[in-house]
Amino acid sequence: MIPDDAADGLIAVGFYRFRQDDIDAAVAAADPDAIIAALPDALLGQRLAGSAPIPTDIAAQLLERGVHTLIAGAFRLRPKAA
Repeated sequence: MIPDDAADGLIAVGFYRFRQDDIDAAVAAADPDAIIAALPDALLGQRLAGSAPIPTDIAAQLLERGVHTLIAGAFRLRPKAA
């Protein structure tokens, strides 16, 4: 179930709320080729997932710019599916 906030352009991750426009702008400033998406999550409401050619670099750049750790954490390395 997607929270009602989604209609207002807000991303709800647990008790945190982020404006979608602000997240998109921060990610684009770090790397125009990077993307981030809010996915439904049964426990948190939504979960952030990011994709970039070198995700650890994007995460580091976002943290240096003062972006919340939940947003930067969307670019953590994930194991490849077998």
